[in-house]
Amino acid sequence: MAAVYDHAIVVRAMERRHEVAFIAVEGAPVTHADWLRAIDAARGIDRGTLRLSPENSSLSFAYDPRGPGLGSILRTIEKTLAAKNLSLSVLRVIDAAPPHAAVAGSP
Repeated sequence: MAAVYDHAIVVRAMERRHEVAFIAVEGAPVTHADWLRAIDAARGIDRGTLRLSPENSSLSFAYDPRGPGLGSILRTIEKTLAAKNLSLSVLRVIDAAPPHAAVAGSP
């Protein structure tokens, strides 16, 4: 996950109340051009936030959770790259939800 972590993208996403997804990629190698085509097809990813690490088989991006949603984005990427037989797994999502207030009386 560290290979595709970009603190500036996380900060901007949180300011916009967007989320940042970190994704593991399994399957055949994919060219940078193929990734760009797949990301372009996946509506909802914030422009300029894609980070790829082919060496570590991972990617990350920010997106608006009020849009198509992470599941839809991942399905579109998998469909666009279907010939590569990819499997995408969510490693982590950083969201902009405010921390829960402590409950009175709890430690």
